This record gives sequence, structure tokens and C-alpha cells, in this order.
Amino acid sequence: MENSESKRQTDQKIEAFTRQARAISIPDTLRKSNEAAIQAALNGIEASPRPALPWWRRRVSVPLPVAAAILLIIALQVGLFLVVRTPDSGTTPTTPLAPPTGQSITEAPPQYAQTCVYVSGMGVVEKNQEFFYQENRL
Repeated sequence: MENSESKRQTDQKIEAFTRQARAISIPDTLRKSNEAAIQAALNGIEASPRPALPWWRRRVSVPLPVAAAILLIIALQVGLFLVVRTPDSGTTPTTPLAPPTGQSITEAPPQYAQTCVYVSGMGVVEKNQEFFYQENRL
């Protein structure tokens, strides 16, 4: 019983306070001056433009798939640039040097060809040298 009695008294006190609080009204002059001050502050914020950022601090929105594709293309281009291309698998003989003037050669000088396989980061893996001799008939 005591509990319900104390609850009822508390509820009555709260009700009396809220009745008094609802009866309080703000004067119209104060309300209008407050609204004018808030409006002036908001107009001041909107009127002052933000300074433009330098170009290196600006942000550019790029969709993720586009950015990933661009990075992939750049990586492939760098990879292809760094790969050292070897000549075709066929040998390409070089032209022999001309004999010194005044001397006769009974045999043609050998033709020389060289092929090598190079792996980036490892170096030369395989190197072949070939000599081609051709007999001269006088």
C-alpha cells in the first residue's frame, strides 16, 4: 500500500509541474529576435564561399572496376617493357668481313650466328653459337 501511495503522490507532483511548464510561453518579440539571429548566422555561412582547393588536393571519383582495369593495364605494360625479347628461334648469319686487299682467300670466312635465352632476374640461361663454313671452288 505504501508503494502505491508514494507512486500516486509522485505522479501528482509530476502532473503539477508539467501543467506549470505548459503554461509558460515565450514572448513573440523574443521568438522573432531569436529567429532573426539564427537566419543571419545561416546567411553568413552560405554567403562566404569556401576557398578553392589546389589541384593536387582535389579528389576525383573513379569507379572501382575502372581503377582496377587501369592498374592492370599499367602493370601489364610495365611487365612487357621489362621483358627482354630474344631474336626468333631461327639463326640469322651475319655477313663476313671482306678479305684484306691484295690477298686471295681459298676458303670463304665462316658465317657466325648466335642465339641466347635470357630470363629476367636470372640472366642468360642458354647460349648457342654456330659457325657455317662454305667451301670455295676456284
